Amino acid sequence: MSIEQTLRLRLERAVTSVPVVELDVEETLAKGRRARRVAFVRTVGAAALVIGLGIAGAINLVSGETPRPVPPSGESPRPSVTQGPTQAEMESVVRSWLQAVEAGDEEGAWALMSEDARAAIGRDRFDQMMASELPGGFGALAYSGLDIEIIEVQLPGPNPGFVASMSGNLEQEGTTNFAAQAIPVRIEAGKPWVDETFVEPELLTAWTSASVGPRPFRAGDELHIEAIPSDIERVYLSIDGASPLRARFEGEAHGVVTLDRVLDAGLHAATIVLADDAGRTFTVARTFEAAAP
Repeated sequence: MSIEQTLRLRLERAVTSVPVVELDVEETLAKGRRARRVAFVRTVGAAALVIGLGIAGAINLVSGETPRPVPPSGESPRPSVTQGPTQAEMESVVRSWLQAVEAGDEEGAWALMSEDARAAIGRDRFDQMMASELPGGFGALAYSGLDIEIIEVQLPGPNPGFVASMSGNLEQEGTTNFAAQAIPVRIEAGKPWVDETFVEPELLTAWTSASVGPRPFRAGDELHIEAIPSDIERVYLSIDGASPLRARFEGEAHGVVTLDRVLDAGLHAATIVLADDAGRTFTVARTFEAAAP
């Protein structure tokens, strides 16, 4: 007896023995024939899955139980994940860290940083930075009223990464300018921590250069990111805190992002997130101006 005859017989028995399941034998076999053209082994597995799910579904319906949703073919159900911190909690930690930096509170700022960030920086270097550039740098953002958007990116490992993207008008020394900044956030033991290591790759992004002047940005435009460090595995771009777009690599140090929407005329903030194969993230934030599309 051929495989198809065997499957037909099993399917007809399933329909006869469990009448509450509406199973189109010819349609199911047609799907099996199409799948067989892709791979013989997958055809056999798919047919067995159809039969098993049909009978299992019928048993659940007869017993009054609600059937569980079945994941699409070829995909495995995601494992349950413990509920992590909310975006509001991540934003609160970032603001508290900025305020501690602005106040010169070395202990308070250090306590809000991840273990990895502290190990990468070292306490002596951090204290030196707190005594010099940090209060006037990151600290200037503490009470600026800049909007904070939490961006989520998929890292090479099992856990996602998060970045606090900040943009808005910043007043410094009597002048007001549109500014942007980004700070990595790491989740440890279910809590958010500032993961800033003060390492900013010197990327080349001609489209953010003030010398280029305003230009229209339309859906489908390609935004080039160059001079990407060799140890970076993934690059993402978020504009104005929106869902990040992943860059495709064209060469080791050259990434390209295809814009998914038209940008309104005016100032915008670009947050670039880089991830290495160890799951560490680095951020670059830049402003640029768009002309009317």
